[in-house]
Amino acid sequence: MSRTHEQEAERLISIPRIVETRREMLQSGARVYVATYPGVDGCVGQGATPEEAREDLKAAFREYVLTHLERGWSLPKACTSGLAAPDAAQVSTDVSKSGRERQRSKCITVGC
Repeated sequence: MSRTHEQEAERLISIPRIVETRREMLQSGARVYVATYPGVDGCVGQGATPEEAREDLKAAFREYVLTHLERGWSLPKACTSGLAAPDAAQVSTDVSKSGRERQRSKCITVGC
């Protein structure tokens, strides 16, 4: 891993972006929070709380970026430009899907 790649990864991680979090039930019945960046497929964080899920996502995103940089792969636009976030806000709604309740939330965070 080159120092240049590490510096670029840190720069990209610091870009403010939208984080989507949702609460999911595992097959075991345990509930976890899952966090993703819209437009960055395959990069997911999870945890017992929304904060843990966002921290796990940040670590996963760093590895995602480093892997792409080291292999010479292009990064999705959402990785390099971030997404405009007007004001920090959180909105939660309950969604019924296949007879079970799922809580979904979207939060706009700065520098996750």
